[in-house]
Amino acid sequence: MSNRHGEEDLYIELRGYEAAGIDMHINGYDASPLQILTACMTKEVGTYMRDYVINEDGNIEALDFYTIN
Repeated sequence: MSNRHGEEDLYIELRGYEAAGIDMHINGYDASPLQILTACMTKEVGTYMRDYVINEDGNIEALDFYTIN
């Protein structure tokens, strides 16, 4: 899979979360799909880890990205 294809897949996935009303953050700050994609693709050192916040019904309530080294 090419890097560009992976970027497109991530963006489409994040737009789906946004459309579903799921809050998204990077290191605790609100972030849009484009901001998350840009941060993930330009990260030179380390990477981002996803953390899904699940509500009591088992649905995704929020999606957080945290920098890890």
